[in-house]
Amino acid sequence: MKRRYSLGDQETLTREMDYYNKIEGCYEPLSESDYNVILSHLPDSTRASAILEVGCGSGAFGQRLERRFASPLNVGLDVSFNLLCRHPFAPVLGNGQSLPFQNESFDLIAASAALHHIHNLPQTLAEMFRCLKPSGRVIFIEPNADHPYRRIVVDGGFLRDWFLKTTDESVFPTDLVAMLQTIGYTNIQFQYVTFQNRRPSLLGRIQWWITRPRLPRGLERFVHAWFVLVSEK
Repeated sequence: MKRRYSLGDQETLTREMDYYNKIEGCYEPLSESDYNVILSHLPDSTRASAILEVGCGSGAFGQRLERRFASPLNVGLDVSFNLLCRHPFAPVLGNGQSLPFQNESFDLIAASAALHHIHNLPQTLAEMFRCLKPSGRVIFIEPNADHPYRRIVVDGGFLRDWFLKTTDESVFPTDLVAMLQTIGYTNIQFQYVTFQNRRPSLLGRIQWWITRPRLPRGLERFVHAWFVLVSEK
């Protein structure tokens, strides 16, 4: 099964904007401990006076980044106008394939559960690279395409057609690493993770306990539902 990372057109983008405007209240599932786990992957040497979050939603992740770095500039970019109305920082309506910012504008660019919705992922990653300052970093949180739920239900199962209405195609972390390397990113590291969530379902609770024992790296890719990746320019 291979993810098609360069699909998408204006019709799809318009459909996505309408979709996310209608479900604007559903995208803050992570608990505070989940955000702490995510932030722990950023090196202690990270400095961020200017932050951009692509696919920011209502700004939940951006708020944690602002607290961590006390950033005077925190920009959120999203295709949903309704979500941006809730964003507590500097909101920008747009999409990642054509970032409306000057070269080397940001110290840190983040995307939380956004890359698997982006139509042309290589182009978006290149745009992020352009907008990063030298030695700037990116941090991505993504559903793991190797997880059974993603393989069987979302990307290859009976819900495939529904999820493709919003170009929801999970990202294989190894594919993401390869794309980043081609563009010129360095010091690429990723870790498989499972989140507790604020209001976990029964299935979510079972998933959490399954992932508590330390597993070999080769097995983690089939057990953890997410991964966190950090890299720099």
